[in-house]
Amino acid sequence: MPRYRKRQRLFQIGDWWIECGRASPAYYRARYNPKSRQVDRVSLETEDFEESKDRLVEWWVLNHRPKAAEPEQVDLVNLLLQYQDDHGQHTADPARIRLAITHLSDYFKGTSAGDLTAGLQ
Repeated sequence: MPRYRKRQRLFQIGDWWIECGRASPAYYRARYNPKSRQVDRVSLETEDFEESKDRLVEWWVLNHRPKAAEPEQVDLVNLLLQYQDDHGQHTADPARIRLAITHLSDYFKGTSAGDLTAGLQ
């Protein structure tokens, strides 16, 4: 019988997935770290699976930054959220930037940067 049992990946986005803890009902985001040859785990601080999925997706969107990607592969909402995170908080009126990006994110949901044309703007 194996000493360690592989945990089930309940939901995955990129190289991160959700798993349930052994001694805790809380969900964790996890990924394999090839440098340490171990699985990195961070608590999502929730026992609700749907909420844990939302938290993982939100975290991933804010932290995933594609390098040298084609414009068609980059989500426009992801770019807007990265702008808000990197620059919006350092403006004279961060609340206005946050409100504008909220409205733009609703309008451009599902649009890639390559789909952005003068007519769509």
